[in-house]
Parts: sequence; C-alpha cells; structure tokens
Amino acid sequence: MHDLMNGVGAHEIIVETSRHDRSLHELEIEEISDIIRAYVARIIDLEGDRRVRYVLIFKNHGEGAGAHTISHSISQLIALPITPRAVKTKLMIARDYFALKERCIYCDVLQQELKGRKRLIGENEDFVAFAPFASRFPFEMCVLPKFHSSAFSRIGATQGRNLALILRDVLQKLDQKVGGPPYNLSLHDRPFLRPRGNYWNTIEEDFHWHIEILPQMSRITGFEWASGFFYNPLPPEVAARYLSSGGPV
Repeated sequence: MHDLMNGVGAHEIIVETSRHDRSLHELEIEEISDIIRAYVARIIDLEGDRRVRYVLIFKNHGEGAGAHTISHSISQLIALPITPRAVKTKLMIARDYFALKERCIYCDVLQQELKGRKRLIGENEDFVAFAPFASRFPFEMCVLPKFHSSAFSRIGATQGRNLALILRDVLQKLDQKVGGPPYNLSLHDRPFLRPRGNYWNTIEEDFHWHIEILPQMSRITGFEWASGFFYNPLPPEVAARYLSSGGPV
C-alpha cells in the first residue's frame, strides 16, 4: 500500500544579490538576468544526474510566504527523484488537450489572453504576464513565454533579459500598488526526459514552461484544503486592471 524511496536529490540556495537590503524587484536587469542564467546552469548540470527526474525552482518572499529564517534575497532549487503530483497533473492535462486538438493548451491560453486583454498585467517582445482565469488568490499572476518551449533551460540570452524585465515589472507593481505582499514564485518546467515508455511522446509539443507568482494575502481555510476549491474575493480582471493601470479595485 505504501511505497517508499530513499531521500535522493539536491537542495541548493541561489543567492540573488550581494546586497542584504535589496529584494528581487529592486535589482538591476543584468542582476536578474544573472539569476536566470544561474537557474539554467544548475538545471543543465543536474540533468546529468540520472537519479534526478525533476528540478523545482522557487522563491519565498516575506515571512508570510515561508521565508522565516533567511531575510537575504534568495531562490531555492530542489532536485527530486520523482515528478511532483501537481506537475504530473499539468502534464496530463496538456497531453490530453493536445491529443484532442493537436495544439498546446498554453499557446491557446496565450492567444486568448492577448486577444481579450482583460487580464493582462505586463507584456514585452517575448513574455506576457496575466491574471489567470478563475485565479485562486488575489493578484495571482502567470508569466508565459510567447514562443513555444517545453524546457526552460533552452532560453536564449535575449529571452532571458526580457524575462528579467517582465519579472521586475510585475514584482514592482505588486510592491508599489499592493504594498509589497509576501509571495511565492515558482518555475513550472518539464521533467527530464528519462525513458518512460510512451509517456513523453508529445511533451515537446504539448507542454509550455511558465512561472507562477502567488501573493499570500489571504489564508487557506479548511474549505480549501478539504475541497480543492479556492475562494478568491478579487476577480482576476479587476486585479489585472488595478496592477496595470493603478485604477480602483
């Protein structure tokens, strides 16, 4: 009934700046670009370890988001011997959508958001930031590449700089217009393509890496934990309008 495995993997701290009094949104673009290059370098290096299937990169900003012991601006990396359940769910949804429509679900979401523009928060040549439809949390954001790519480690130099630009832009908006709430930032990347039968046949076409930013402005209650449903008092269209224009909520 209960499967067990050894605690194989890695846990690394990525120090984002040498300055103790600076947060990610206060850094220069080249400094944020360096952080992105560090992410890529560590993912590529860890892919060489055959025991590792997935690399999770995340950032906890503020005590309310879990940054209890380290006040310096850091990201964290955890390399796992399995693919997390939440990632597997996304992979299966993307695979099933592709099997039905022969299109990437994330590319379709991207086209819909760019066309409607009701939930857009930021945009540049390579990336779009938007409040997801039926957002779980107030001011929840997704950063999605405009170009289709299943693997974050393939990001180029220009794309890395544009990612740095949009990350700083949306995090500055959170700080300036919402008062700098604690947040969790996470990279949702594809797993390493270890042999798994037919499981990975369409992952290059059906999956699209992305970044989620979840401000922690409300507590999860028993209802959310028990049901999997989230109560968000702020519609994403209103959140996006406020962040992008500074208008009233």
